[in-house]
Formats: sequence, structure tokens, C-alpha cells
Amino acid sequence: MTKILSPFTALCTVGFFARFSYALARSPVIPLFALYLGAGPEAIGFAVGISTVTGIFFKLPSGALSDIIGRKKTMLIGLFVFAFTPFAYLFIKDYNLLILIRFIHGFATAFYGPVSMAVVMDVAGVKKGEMLSWFSSVTIIGNLVGAPVGGFILYSMSANSPSLAEFQTVYIVSGIAGCCHFSLR
Repeated sequence: MTKILSPFTALCTVGFFARFSYALARSPVIPLFALYLGAGPEAIGFAVGISTVTGIFFKLPSGALSDIIGRKKTMLIGLFVFAFTPFAYLFIKDYNLLILIRFIHGFATAFYGPVSMAVVMDVAGVKKGEMLSWFSSVTIIGNLVGAPVGGFILYSMSANSPSLAEFQTVYIVSGIAGCCHFSLR
């Protein structure tokens, strides 16, 4: 099988779909899902932000781990979390489980984020600034596109307010988008 994409283009494509998947699952879907589960304003904010806590504590260890076991293996850990965690949202029936899964979903960016930037640095040669800018822009576009697509899916399927089935549909699409990197291997 021949490689169609350059390593950098493949990295950008994977980054786009990873961030697109994550954004699909996050805003505006998480606040609405938390509200659907009966959460109040503070609890809704906590549900949105809890995945950031994972990053605070695990980005440094994941970067260090990539220096020990290799960037590819460490990046794959993050990509597996991007791909499969959205399917865990299908089992959520209460707020506490939402918080747990959001925390676990944060491992996706905690492992993938710093390690993908290190890989860009590894392949960029003398164009480190330019390549980091391109990569960052592509992943930001994934975030930009994912959020409204998640909202569109959620509300295009519901008559008035979303039901559990509509939330589950968004998470299925998020999981499929998160699995797109498997086709680039």
C-alpha cells in the first residue's frame, strides 16, 4: 500500500478530525446534555470544564512518556481516546457518569496535544514556526467546524428540545469522526 499523504499532511488531517470530533462532543452539546440530565448552572459549567482538569495533570506526564516510549505510541493513546470515548456517552443516564466520562475524554487532548506538537517539531526541520502555525490552524478549524455541526445535528433532529436519542446521535457522529485517523495509517 502506498502512502498518499505526506507525514505532515497526514498529521494535520488527523489533528483536524481529532479536534472536530472533540468539539462535536463538547459545545454546545455538553451544556445542553448536562441540563437535560438535570444539572444546575454551576454543574453545567463543571461538566464542560472537567476535561480541562485532566489536561492540567496529564499533559506533562504524556509529553515525558513520549520521550520514553516514543511519540507514535503516546500519540496513539490520545487518538484511541478521541475515537472511542464518544461511544461511552451512549451509556450516560445521570450527571455523575457524565462527569466521569468527560474527565476520561480529557485524556484525548492531554495525550495527543503536546505529543502531536512534538511530532510537528520533529518533522518540521528548519520550518518549525511555520509548520506549528499550519498545524495549529488546521486543528483550530476542526474546533471551529465541530461545535456548530454538533449543535446542528442535535437540533435538526429534535422537534423542540433534544431527547436522549438526539444526544446519542451526536456522540455516534463524534466517535465516527474520531475514528477517521484509522484510515490514514
